[in-house]
Parts: sequence; structure tokens; C-alpha cells
Amino acid sequence: MADSPVMRLLPLFLILLLHAPASPAVELFGIDLATARRDALRQAVRQAGAELLREAGEGEFFDAYRSDALLAESRRLYLGFVKADGTFAFAEYEFPRLRSPRLLRKLTQRYGPPERIEGRFLTDQAYRWRQPPLEITLRQDWPAHALRLTYARPDRLQQLRAEQAEWQRQQRAKQDKDRPDAW
Repeated sequence: MADSPVMRLLPLFLILLLHAPASPAVELFGIDLATARRDALRQAVRQAGAELLREAGEGEFFDAYRSDALLAESRRLYLGFVKADGTFAFAEYEFPRLRSPRLLRKLTQRYGPPERIEGRFLTDQAYRWRQPPLEITLRQDWPAHALRLTYARPDRLQQLRAEQAEWQRQQRAKQDKDRPDAW
């Protein structure tokens, strides 16, 4: 059994595995989003020239920046972090239009062919690239008449949403307690 074809190929397989190129990190402003922390990403965004509009706090769950100095033709950058530990949950650029073939081409060149996501209507367009543990999505936001480019870590985005839901539940409970006609 020691001289089986599998045993002879095992060393070659291990060498190939160790020397295989790792999938490229998804970075914004030189920070790997898979391992990004709140303070480091905030600092990198500010150093890149973004103007802070609102920073997450007690009842806010994401930062908002003016982003036209960061990415041409964008108007906002939103950053969300899990409050409990400061880990990255999402970054989202907002563009004041519904389409950008040039942006779609650039993303396809960088991350490969996207997965097309069907929308409710034929005119809905969304594209997704999976770069574990991250997902990158380019989608039309019809109600806001905007195009959104989102970098998300789904597991942490779920944590952030749970934190937000819990905060809202606590706020409703507080309001109900304070109402004299609640009882």
C-alpha cells in the first residue's frame, strides 16, 4: 500500500497546494476587508480624503462619508461594523444613477465573471461576486434612483442587523414604559 499511485502523488499534491496562489484579498484603502477592524478602516478612509458626514454611535449603525474624492462619480460611502467587537460588516458606495457598464467591466476584470441575480422586474439588474468570506454586489436601487456597490461579510452583516433589531426592540420597550396610557 505504501507504493500505491495515491501515495506516490501525495508529495506532488502537497507541493502544489503549498505553492498555489492564494485568492487575492479584497481590499479597500489598503485594508483587507476579511479581517478589517473599525478603527483601522475609518482611519484609512479619512486619510484617503473622505469627508465624514455621520459616525455610528448609540442609535446609528453605520458611518456615512461623502465619497466623490474617493471613487469618481460616487456620492456616498457607508461603513458598517459589528458593535460588539468592531469587526467589518459592510462597505457600500452609492452612485447617483442606475447603470454603469464601466464599473461592471472593472469589477469583472478584477473578480471574474459575476453571478447574475434576477430581480422582481426584467429591468432589475444585480451582479454578485463571491470572494470568501466576502460578497461583492453591484445592484440597482430603484426607489433611491441609485447604483450600489456593496462589499459585505454576510456573517457579520447578520450580527450587525441583529444588534440593530435588539436596539430597536429596547427603544420600543422604553417608549411603551414611558407612555402613561400603556397600562
